[in-house]
Amino acid sequence: MLNDFDFSIPQKYRGQKIVVKEIVLNIPASAMYLTVNPLEDEEELLGMQQLSDRQQIIYRAKDGTVVSCEDFEHEITTNDLMFGLEKVLKINI
Repeated sequence: MLNDFDFSIPQKYRGQKIVVKEIVLNIPASAMYLTVNPLEDEEELLGMQQLSDRQQIIYRAKDGTVVSCEDFEHEITTNDLMFGLEKVLKINI
């Protein structure tokens, strides 16, 4: 089940590097979806996930298995990352 933090990865971006707000994402060729997971910190505990500056990008295959993960810390807020991804990828709501 997809949620607000999930994105479909268009074919043209699979196996490519994309830049989102100066963050380089290395998308595996077999990844069909990615999920932005705001990592637990003080902001998340206070219910402000969009302001977290620690995230994990989880790349998943068509069957939902995890292909790869990337962690980012103190580089970008989740809110900025999500807006950047929306400009490049289509969000699934």
